[in-house]
Amino acid sequence: MIADVSTAEGQEALLAACRAPDILINNNAVRPFRDFHELDRSALLTGVTMNMVTPIELHSKGHRPHGRAASAAFVNITSISVKMPVPGLDLSSASRAGLTAFVAGVARKGRRQNVTINNLLPGNFNTSACATASPPPPNSRANPNRSWPPKPWPRFPPSASAL
Repeated sequence: MIADVSTAEGQEALLAACRAPDILINNNAVRPFRDFHELDRSALLTGVTMNMVTPIELHSKGHRPHGRAASAAFVNITSISVKMPVPGLDLSSASRAGLTAFVAGVARKGRRQNVTINNLLPGNFNTSACATASPPPPNSRANPNRSWPPKPWPRFPPSASAL
């Protein structure tokens, strides 16, 4: 199923295909490096919607079938930038940190309803998004001394990415 889950229509299509998911894994694309001075209100709202609001909505909608005997699990793949912010990824880091904090409280309540919610905060992985990411402009305030691409990038065989 292909859908933009940051929209109500995409979420409805996803949850229509599977009304009560046993496992729901959330991950979002890497946002381009941008100096925080370049972020306008529209970019801020888009980033927060994609990286924080959307997963919260999916948890809420996917968690609604109360009383079912089976357990459920929600996994948010966020970023190590939640704990170690990366200049130029300020919006992504902030919205993912907000998601991590929000879910910490919700997870305690979900545990009583046989629902597990986890946040994974991985470091650098050699993904297609990272391979095509642009470095910050040479005169950018976003870590001007960083080499590009960042090293080392772990390399995993394709089978290692399957869950």
